[in-house]
This record gives sequence, C-alpha cells and structure tokens, in this order.
Amino acid sequence: MSISNHILIIFLMVWANITALYACNCEPAAQPEVADWNDADVVFTAALSDHKMGLVGMLKFESREKFKGDVEPIITFYFQPGKDHTLLHAVKDFNPGVEWIVFARKEVVGDKIHYRLKASPSRTVCALSRPIQEDREKDPYLLFLKSIAQKANGHQEMYDENNQLIAEGNYIGQIPVSEWAYHNPERKTSVSGQYIEGRREGEWIQRKELLNGEKQVIRKSIYRNGNPVEIDDYRHTGVISLKKVLSDSTEVRHYYRYDGTLKSKITDYLDDNTSHIVNYSESEAIEEERYLEANRLKRQYWYDETGRRVKEWVEPDEN
Repeated sequence: MSISNHILIIFLMVWANITALYACNCEPAAQPEVADWNDADVVFTAALSDHKMGLVGMLKFESREKFKGDVEPIITFYFQPGKDHTLLHAVKDFNPGVEWIVFARKEVVGDKIHYRLKASPSRTVCALSRPIQEDREKDPYLLFLKSIAQKANGHQEMYDENNQLIAEGNYIGQIPVSEWAYHNPERKTSVSGQYIEGRREGEWIQRKELLNGEKQVIRKSIYRNGNPVEIDDYRHTGVISLKKVLSDSTEVRHYYRYDGTLKSKITDYLDDNTSHIVNYSESEAIEEERYLEANRLKRQYWYDETGRRVKEWVEPDEN
C-alpha cells in the first residue's frame, strides 16, 4: 500500500469517528416541563453571537429577556461533545444573530461566574435550549415561560390540559424550596424529593401506581447540589436491577440478577474514553475482566472459581 493511500485511510477512519461523535437523530424537547424550569438556575432569551464546534465546543450569547435569575450581558458556554449531554446535537444551524431560549446552571467560583447548559432532569432529549421558532407568538417555550414566570411564587399546584395534577410544591421568588412532586398521569408515575437553595438534594423517589392502587418504588436517585450522584432502578419484585454511581469523570454501573446477586460491573472513565468490565458468577466471584479504549478491547482476563487468573489475552503490538 502506498503512503498516500495509507494516509487517506487513516483520514477516513478519523473522519468517521468524528461524524459518529456528533451524529444524533433525536429532536429537542417539544415542550418544557415544570421540572425544567425548577432545575435551571437561569432562563433567558439571547442572541447567538459566536460558536465553535470541535473536541471542545463553544457558544457565545448576548442576553436579552430574563425570565428567571440574573445573567451577564455576554454569556459563553464551553462543553465536550462526547461527554456533555447538554450539547445541542439536534440544532442544525448555528447562525449568528438568531435568538435562542436558554436554560442554564450558574456557578460562582471566587470572583468568576461560570455558566453551563442545562439538560432536562426528567427526560432523555438531545436539547433543552434551542432557537426561538419563526412564529414567535406561538412558540410553546415562550408561552410556557411567560406563564410560569408569573406563577412561580408561594404554593403552587399545576395541571395539564386535561386538568390532571402534574406538579406541586412551593416557591420563594421563583426558586423551588422544600418538598416537590412531579406527576405523569399518562404513565401513572410520580417523583418527589427536596430542593435546598433551588437545587435537588438527597433522595428523590420515583413511584409507579399499580392496578391495585399501590405505589411501587421503581427508581431512587440521590442528588448533591442538583447533580445526581447515584441512581438505583428496581424490578417489580423490589429487588435492585441497576445501580449507577456518577461523578464528573466516571460512571460506574452495577447490574444485578433477579435474585439480587451482582452480575457485572462496568466503569467508564469519561476523560480518556476507557472502560473496565468485570463479570461475576452466581456466587459473586470474579469470572472475567475486560479493558477497553474507545470501545476497542485491549486486554481480557479469565478466572477460576477461587478467583485465580487462569487465562489472559492482550492485544498484539502492531509495531
């Protein structure tokens, strides 16, 4: 193979990986929810003035109308596309001058203010912030924000178009405080927990209403300063099926069998895109280990019933 062809192949492989990184076939949230408002520190409209996309992305805005909280005249967001789920994958065109609706977190560190795009706390979507629709008067985001900005004070019970309760709790000056509950009448689920200084804190419990009227716990999430640090999912039997332990740099997933014994543990190291996978026997003795880099298997080990390593495989050195 010629050097030029070899370089071309490498380029195509790199380009394919970059394309896959940014590819996304989902859409922004069609309609924000009460939880989206409550879990954002600031909500405002702003004109996009500059942007960059790459291994590190950047969006720079000039703030305009403020619905919740105070923001600076110029706000810049930085993010990592492969790591931050708040990246606006579903937005097709980043055109300077276009006005957006922005949901964000605001952190004050020393004498500096940092902003971070806010994802929805209750749904898996590609985007929450997005450009304002052409028909501004009918934009569902703007209609929602204008309505809730006026209601967000004191005790509130909020209902959907079918007059079914969807959220209840207390505000002090647009900031959620104490106990809150969110209801999904269609799925017959509810989630409740505490807000401290406007952010989720401690245990948040999700329940599902059964046919007999009983409410069964299906998920427990533990928050610290508004960020989930642990998420536990439960089977209908009440036995845990999946435990996630989260940090800024790692995500650890524990998978359990129907009898509650640990089946496998996967640790993803987000900063360097590596993973460690451990599989366990029914007696919870280690059976196998795998080490991956960018989803590529690098090393693998097997163990006997006593935990002694009996076999190994290491990726051959290409040199």
